[in-house]
Amino acid sequence: MPERVAHTEYCSHPLLVKEVTGHDPREDPSAGAFSMMRWTWTSCGSPTTAPLPKAAAQVWDIITLANCRAWARTSIPFFICHDDIVWTSGPVFHPEWYRRYVFSRYARLWEPLKEAGKKVLFCSDGDFTMFADDLAGAGADGFIFEPLTSLEQIAGCYGSTKVIVGNADTRILTFGSREEIRREVERCMSAGKPCPGFVMAVGNHIPYNVPIENALYYFELVRRMGRR
Repeated sequence: MPERVAHTEYCSHPLLVKEVTGHDPREDPSAGAFSMMRWTWTSCGSPTTAPLPKAAAQVWDIITLANCRAWARTSIPFFICHDDIVWTSGPVFHPEWYRRYVFSRYARLWEPLKEAGKKVLFCSDGDFTMFADDLAGAGADGFIFEPLTSLEQIAGCYGSTKVIVGNADTRILTFGSREEIRREVERCMSAGKPCPGFVMAVGNHIPYNVPIENALYYFELVRRMGRR
């Protein structure tokens, strides 16, 4: 077990990046650069039980499999599959639709990465709590998620076997008091700290409108509470 909880953040707040790193991403793009492969499908108004169009499935498979094969040939240790399959209230489609058309596809598309020894981390906005078992079954080695997905449930089921990244609420950083921010970090640490693969992070990212003093206080709390 690491002696400290790991900490990572997505951040679109240039002043905060400058405050933390000493480099202004508006002047030095490398200060805030990151790369992510993402493939996304949309419902386009289709009924939630509609079959996945064969032509669309073939295009998605070709494009995504080519990306996965290419990344499998690199030196990256892990691969983030960011696919927003749910929204705030949960699934966009009927759950069985995902199980029929999506999760089995993940298992096949991730094969080149798994064969190359890469760890696959699944990331989605919204609430995908009910699909954690399906994603794990498809081969996901970890989860990155917003506060809508249950950190407590994910940690309870997969805390000893998966990477877990999340899931402080950015709304609390934006509008909350220092006491509310402290309670939010405590909530995350309480669920995540016992898990060896837990990585503390704000769910989604830290946007430009978060007060810098709130973000810096959050960082301070993570450092203070992150010691195991």
